[in-house]
Formats: sequence, C-alpha cells, structure tokens
Amino acid sequence: MKSPGLQPISTTFDVAKHIDVIAREIDRVCADIRHLESMVDKFVGFGMTIVGAGLAIGLVSKTNEVFFALPIGIFGIYFMFLDRMRSILYLGAYKRALEEKLNALAKTAVLRWERIVWKHRGRDVIVWSIDFVYLIVLAGAVGFSLIKIASGAYSAHIVWGYVVLVCALEILLGFCVIRWFRVYAPAYDACKSELGLPLRLISSPPF
Repeated sequence: MKSPGLQPISTTFDVAKHIDVIAREIDRVCADIRHLESMVDKFVGFGMTIVGAGLAIGLVSKTNEVFFALPIGIFGIYFMFLDRMRSILYLGAYKRALEEKLNALAKTAVLRWERIVWKHRGRDVIVWSIDFVYLIVLAGAVGFSLIKIASGAYSAHIVWGYVVLVCALEILLGFCVIRWFRVYAPAYDACKSELGLPLRLISSPPF
C-alpha cells in the first residue's frame, strides 16, 4: 500500500491550477513590493523634512544641542532605508523564482521581468548621481554638526565621545551597504530551493 502524501502533478488541470496559484502569488508579491516602495518614499521624505526643520531651528535659535541629534537622525533614516530596500530585494528574488517556476510548468518563457531587470539594470550615471547626493547630504549634515558641536561650550570628553559615536555609525553604515549589495544572490538561491528549482550560482544584481 502506498503511503499518503503529495502526488506529482500529472494532469492538464493540475498544471493549470498550479500556474494560477503561482500567478496569484506573484500578484501578491508585486503588491508587497509596491507597498514597501511607497513606505520608503514617505519615510525618507518625512525624515529629511524633520532633519531639515531641526537644522533650521538649531541655526535660528543657536541651540547647539540640536546638532547632537541631527546626525543620529540622518543615520537612522539611512539604516531604515537599507532595511526596507533589503526586504524589496528579498521579494524581488522570490518573484524571480516564482516566474521561473511558472515558466517551467508552462514549458515556455511566459514571464521574464525579474530576469531582465537583474541582467540589464546596471549602476549607470542616474543611479550613481542619486547615491552621490545621498552621500553629500550625509557628509554635510555630519560635518556641519561636528563643527557646531566642536565650537560650542562642551568639554573635550563630550566632543571626542560624540566623534567616536559618529565614526562607529559610519562604519556600521558601510557594513550595511555591503550586506545590501550581497543579499540578492543567497535570497534567490533559497527561494529556488524552496520551489524545487535547480540552483545556479549567480552574482548579486548590479543595482
């Protein structure tokens, strides 16, 4: 007697039903990606507005204590941005694996979007320009805050302690960026493994 368990897909109806389930899952993943992208846009925009308001208040009121919080706020925005973008990369890897699973069941290339994005969306001048602006904002906010703090009536221990804290945050941010660049490939392989697809070693996407 055969033991009960999952049976292999054998009929046209089963394949069509399986494809429909995967298509619905792809739609759900797309909705999750759009939700995260919208969340990132709102959070970064609101966060930068708050930081800008804090900078203006500090300059107008000549309250140097504001500049202790300003760099921390900037780093917090960047850390949250990378965390949400990492989640988007995970979802993109899962969506690509789902597309490949659907193509395997359909025995033809029905969906190829995530593969096209991975292969052809490189780090061109547009992407580098955005990254450069983010870097300028971070360096400007941190540098200006350190100048204001150093020129204030604070002890050397407080000033140097804060410098060490900022340096630690910069190093941590660097590690987070490196991790972000390397997260796609293992996520993609894990998703393919869960869906029963053959693994092929790939590099992380160029974006």
